[in-house]
Amino acid sequence: MFNRVLVPLDGSELSEQALPIAARIARASHSSLLLLRVVSTLSEVGIAAREPSVLLQEILEADLAVASAYLARIAGTKELAGIQTGIAVFSGQPASYILDVAEEQHCDLIVMNSHGATGIARWAMGSVTRKVVRHSSIPILVLRAKSAQPQESAPGSVHPVRALVALDGSTFAEAALLPAAHLVRALSAPAPGALHLIRLVKPLTFEEELFYQDYADALHARQEAVREAGNYMQALTERISSEEGLARGVNVSWSVEEGNDVAQALITIAESGKGIATREASDLIALTTHGRSGLERWLMGSVTERVLDGTKLPLLVVRPQPLAAASPQKKEKTVYLHDILRVCLLAVANRYPEHSIDVEAVLLNRFSGERKGWRAEELIRWLEALDPALLEQGATLLIDENTCGIYLPEYSQEEPAFHLHCRGRIPVPREHDTVLQGERR
Repeated sequence: MFNRVLVPLDGSELSEQALPIAARIARASHSSLLLLRVVSTLSEVGIAAREPSVLLQEILEADLAVASAYLARIAGTKELAGIQTGIAVFSGQPASYILDVAEEQHCDLIVMNSHGATGIARWAMGSVTRKVVRHSSIPILVLRAKSAQPQESAPGSVHPVRALVALDGSTFAEAALLPAAHLVRALSAPAPGALHLIRLVKPLTFEEELFYQDYADALHARQEAVREAGNYMQALTERISSEEGLARGVNVSWSVEEGNDVAQALITIAESGKGIATREASDLIALTTHGRSGLERWLMGSVTERVLDGTKLPLLVVRPQPLAAASPQKKEKTVYLHDILRVCLLAVANRYPEHSIDVEAVLLNRFSGERKGWRAEELIRWLEALDPALLEQGATLLIDENTCGIYLPEYSQEEPAFHLHCRGRIPVPREHDTVLQGERR
């Protein structure tokens, strides 16, 4: 159940489209709302802000007063009547304050529109929405501008809000189930909500089909993969039905679909309801920021961003909390970070300062250079010299029992671009004369 819902607003009508949905959630959940407005006066002024003046301070104070009055007016509207509503106003970088306020005020859901005052089709990479989606530790419901929102049930009517929940067989992906159940239950009230669980199975590639001696063997392998996925979904549905927090007030169904492109398949099935075993469109999509580890994992960060870019439906994004290793004797915990490459490398330098990194062939196909024995700081300087833009691209750091690497979805979703030596003997770092001229230690 949601107890405190954060609604970031930028003063535009587009951002205010989040208010009706947030109000419905708050009323059904008996939760409170916190309206947040972050003004960026000094950021917009730019370099002049480095030299504070009386005029700049007066402009900032005036903007803060206008923002406070704006939120107070919104909080007093009929739409929010009867809901405990607080307001917060800050000056600075919007994404940073959204994340900080959500944590400090113990919010358990963020509801915001996919874009606001800029009026463009969507915020681009590095923008407020994408930064919040990447870094939020609590679920975030991203609404779409100028698209249909989940409809409210009229008195006496039955209109369940249906969420398509994307799963890949991992406990990480299952972390979306409980928030999705709370959400559809709140948005459907007084009718029951609906969860449709979907598992996508990739069909055999041409090379995999050649591995089998005849068509019958290939067909059997394909059917076996679908059967195993179906068994998992059936067992999961039965488990959900036995858990009060998930099952109460929610109808659960499931299907197994085939598709090579996970993101596009999710969008198509959710929006049209047209799949091999799916016959009904959904009102929203729910998924986590990452899923399975190992070579078959989805790299959910990449999938999530593609769904965010491509779908017309609201998107509920949940970041699973890191899980400890299964055995209590195992010391290493799963380390997961989805951010830009520079941040992932800095995280390695901070957490594993004595461990070196290999640059894998998937990246060396583009760059020539030493392959083994790099320090994270050296890699950053190397890339700053060769391709600074690469350091700002999305990346995924994953360290668990089987995987120790940084993935770059642009190059490969199956093989890491950088491999971290955090098991066994650590190789001696080498000097890289051709790239780090004048930087040698």
